[in-house]
Amino acid sequence: MNSSALVSPGIALLVSVLVACGPEPHGESPAPISTPATYDSLRQRPLALPTVTSAGLCPVSRPASGSKAPKGSFVPIGFGDGPVYLTSHGVGWHSDQEVRLIVDPAYSDILLIRGKQLNGPQGMPLVTAPSAPAPDIQIPAGRSPNGREWDGTIEVSGPGCFGLQVDGATFEEGIVFVVEPGAPPTPGPA
Repeated sequence: MNSSALVSPGIALLVSVLVACGPEPHGESPAPISTPATYDSLRQRPLALPTVTSAGLCPVSRPASGSKAPKGSFVPIGFGDGPVYLTSHGVGWHSDQEVRLIVDPAYSDILLIRGKQLNGPQGMPLVTAPSAPAPDIQIPAGRSPNGREWDGTIEVSGPGCFGLQVDGATFEEGIVFVVEPGAPPTPGPA
């Protein structure tokens, strides 16, 4: 009798599956399976904002320039390295000032923005509406030829150095700015 005839079809199938699931040739491992980002998965990332002492200098983000400058905004300058930029009318940052986050059109996945004061105890400096503070801002996935935008307000109880951490599916970005004392300056006549 042929010895191969003694192996049942079920065992032969099991051996085939085990051999197929073995290591890749030459020690290569299969590519990892990526899972889509969720707001919960982005919240699991630690805040990686700089630490600033009460007397230390605030490491303010530089304005984007040239090809990195946001397009389609109500202002020509955005602060941050991108793909998300913080913009506003006027000069400087003040409590009760309207601000906008602009997302580069090349990035279309979800975004989570968290923030805090870097030289004091205040929390998230941006709110959607003055009466609706939240620990984070969620910008849903989407596409727009000029980039997506989020409009809100700086709401803090006093001046200081503040940081925003922008988490996307494929990146993490920090934006640091100083909130100055007093109200935002009113624009003069045109």
